[in-house]
Amino acid sequence: MKNLKKIVYGVYHNINYEARSKEMLECLCKIGKVDFVSFAKPQSMENVNSHIINKASPFALISFIREMKRTILSVRPDIVALHDNDCSVLIPFVKKNLPNAKIYYDSSELYIRDASKKKRVNLNNGLLIKIKLRLTSFRGKCEKKYLKDADLIFAANKERAVSNALLASSSP
Repeated sequence: MKNLKKIVYGVYHNINYEARSKEMLECLCKIGKVDFVSFAKPQSMENVNSHIINKASPFALISFIREMKRTILSVRPDIVALHDNDCSVLIPFVKKNLPNAKIYYDSSELYIRDASKKKRVNLNNGLLIKIKLRLTSFRGKCEKKYLKDADLIFAANKERAVSNALLASSSP
């Protein structure tokens, strides 16, 4: 196989339990050499260079983002594949540091936000819950803001595809 692409693929979940992400990895392996960043090494994928972070840490997401940035800068890939809004914060980093790299964004989750049902979180619910909810909100906002910069967007269903098309076309 000649002219293989250099690829970095980031997934912030256990790829062995989600067929969609594993199928994406298999497809990426067909077009290039893949450096994979996650907290679980993909099973039966010996030709993947895995960068594994500690999911047990309360700072796992921060460690994941740091490892993604380190891997992107060291590999200097042709393609950066990102899975869901956990990775959306990396889009401007890739655009700034590797302007010629293609960004493939897998937007598989459809988050329906209903302002009337939004609950105010207080300290009685726990500080960690409050932080988690704020991080979730932040990641959703990042996805909405940066999705327009992805070169290719994969959507899990028609509703998500329509949502992504509207986000990408309404951004400046």
